[in-house]
Amino acid sequence: MLNLNEFNMPPEQHQTRQNFHTLSARLLKKSIEERNLYDLFSASAEIPDAICMASNPKWANRPFGAVNTAQNSACVCFVAKVILDTPVYQKRFGKVSMEHIFREAEIKGYRLWKLANRSKTLSMPTPHLKEIKKAFPHDEEIQKCTTLEQIYSIAGQPVGIGGSMFFIDNIIASASNSKMSVGFDTRLRSVEEIVQNLKDGFYVPVRVENSVYHNDPTRKEGHYVTIVGLNGSFATVLDSSYDEHGGVREIPIMRLFAAMTAKEGLVCAWNTRIK
Repeated sequence: MLNLNEFNMPPEQHQTRQNFHTLSARLLKKSIEERNLYDLFSASAEIPDAICMASNPKWANRPFGAVNTAQNSACVCFVAKVILDTPVYQKRFGKVSMEHIFREAEIKGYRLWKLANRSKTLSMPTPHLKEIKKAFPHDEEIQKCTTLEQIYSIAGQPVGIGGSMFFIDNIIASASNSKMSVGFDTRLRSVEEIVQNLKDGFYVPVRVENSVYHNDPTRKEGHYVTIVGLNGSFATVLDSSYDEHGGVREIPIMRLFAAMTAKEGLVCAWNTRIK
């Protein structure tokens, strides 16, 4: 059974985790920028028969965390499902349902959000007056509020930030029989590592910037997809929001890697290889 650690941890431990993420992001971005992507060897893992799609009416309109729905904002959970459905992860956790994945993300604090007029990141599953006031002990305006509506009038409505990238890290670390450093051992830091993982049959989840990934500047925020193959000038990805072809999408390699590196500090490719 999938049972992840809480997202929140003591500040020192979180800073170590964040430092690992920053280092991995910097090294992967450097590798992508310096590599001739047109000269990549073809590599692929086995494409699954089917993946869970975000538009499925079973969960499309399900509230997800404090803000939005599963269809609009749970892509990190759908990527997690792709990984959890592979034989090596099923052997560790058994069959894990989408509902269980949604609940793990929400209850364990991985569904991040904020109040529009405040910068602090919040992770509580749903907005509660007492918990919000506890999160802002030195904010006199919020402390004077007696209802959520008053808080919203001062601090703004809840705004989704997205699924935390550490959600996938912790799934990988939890599945491994050996100790893995979240954000370091759970990440890939070069193009060569991405190719090798695919050659060895391991999927490579990545974060992309929507505006580049979709070649549409009006598409904001980030998105999570899973690379399953590289072939010539195209990559094959599993995308839960791509309703055509069951979510299997071909995208130019140059555009995919540009989308992966478009947002400084949010460059992620996960190492799903476990022992």
